[in-house]
Amino acid sequence: TNIWDALLDFHMDHIADFEEISEAQVAKGANHGLSNVLRLKDGDGQMLRKFLESSIREDGTSLLVAGHSLGGTIASLLAPWAAVHLLKEKKPLAQLPDTIQAVTFAAFAAGNQAFADFLSSQSNYQANFNENDAVPHVWATSGEYSVDNMYALFPAPGPSPMPGDLQKRVQDKINKIPSGFSYVQTTGISFAFPSEATSSWLTELSYQHNNAYDVQFGAGDSARQASTSAKA
Repeated sequence: TNIWDALLDFHMDHIADFEEISEAQVAKGANHGLSNVLRLKDGDGQMLRKFLESSIREDGTSLLVAGHSLGGTIASLLAPWAAVHLLKEKKPLAQLPDTIQAVTFAAFAAGNQAFADFLSSQSNYQANFNENDAVPHVWATSGEYSVDNMYALFPAPGPSPMPGDLQKRVQDKINKIPSGFSYVQTTGISFAFPSEATSSWLTELSYQHNNAYDVQFGAGDSARQASTSAKA
């Protein structure tokens, strides 16, 4: 339920220009998230932004940004932000510099068509999606990963479709998107993780959003447990 609450609390009903990319607009919640990440401090009180500014220079230093869920969404903003503010690329960007690479997992749509098109066209931006994960389907209203398709999750033996009360809460958020604006998901690499036999839609949401990526990419206890079960 923490994932669900976080999605519904996300500020996607207000839009901000994202000047690093031509004609791009993003959710104010995503913009605030990027600002909050850059203000994170280490044990010595140094903010992440200051650390990056002193560490990343225009001399070929490489930067890899990665994240899962909200972290993936923030990473999708951080990569073009870093190109402009750390590597001093002219904005709006023509492309991501070769020295910056971004890899995201289960990111939800952060911005409009211009924002998604830019990232999707970059060879050094890679988005990874579980087709049966609800999170990548928000807050887009069209395309393969969209709210409408989320309502039909999760395929048998999972609990499908989404319960009506949960659909209403999502639709209430969708109705607050400013008129004329549409969120668009980037293209990416997809995989389909099997559903569990559970009666709880929110339990399945957590499983598909967390455990599935652990197993798919061989990380964490979930992957080790799955490997042990397969050999048993």
